[in-house]
Amino acid sequence: MKKTSFGGFLITFFIVKAINLSTGFSYNIFLEKLNQFNLFVDLAIWILVYGVVSLALSKFVNRRKDIS
Repeated sequence: MKKTSFGGFLITFFIVKAINLSTGFSYNIFLEKLNQFNLFVDLAIWILVYGVVSLALSKFVNRRKDIS
């Protein structure tokens, strides 16, 4: 379980970076002043992508367990 959660986080990180680069969105809460809208958008992207990746990984891992 730990391997899939760490792998899921890494996959999420790279997908979020790709989304941010393609859209031109960048927000760093530690370097910029607090902007609630940008913080909300950034967190929403992370949550949505992590949810999709977690769901996909859980389906893949469950299918793999059924095969073996």
